[in-house]
Amino acid sequence: MALLSRSCIDEARPYDRSDRTAEEIRRLPRRGRAPSSRQGAIQPLVLASVPTPRRLPSAVTFGREVRRLRHLAGLTLEELSQRAGLTPSYIGSIELGDRDPSLSTMEAIASGLDIAVGELFGGVAELSPEGLELAALFEQVPDAVQTAVLAILHTTGDLAAPEAKPTRKA
Repeated sequence: MALLSRSCIDEARPYDRSDRTAEEIRRLPRRGRAPSSRQGAIQPLVLASVPTPRRLPSAVTFGREVRRLRHLAGLTLEELSQRAGLTPSYIGSIELGDRDPSLSTMEAIASGLDIAVGELFGGVAELSPEGLELAALFEQVPDAVQTAVLAILHTTGDLAAPEAKPTRKA
């Protein structure tokens, strides 16, 4: 952050201690005393052109999803932070979209919420409770059983094709 003294404003150059005049130095407060308005202490000015950080839309969306999932799990920031091994202020800043978390942080948050990392992006939100239960059970069976179940479901899906709609005659 660039600072300017009152004597540097017209020249628009950075503040330098050598810019102080003898009068300004004499008016500076002594150590241990707070400056008063009568002492005329130099107040640094912040340049207006310093850019302010912007929130990334993806970070805001991700943060909202983390907060939604935390509320669904009935967890406070402190509880999630203990489960995830992160600080409450860090998780809060992620929820506000102020931080762009790393993959390891996303994994820690997902672990704290007891969900898959993909769910932090809304990947499984459209499944019904029965579908989620079926997926969890499917993951627990051996690969050979999964292959057989998929073959049955594909065959059943082909048999249950929707009926053809009658065409209109013009």
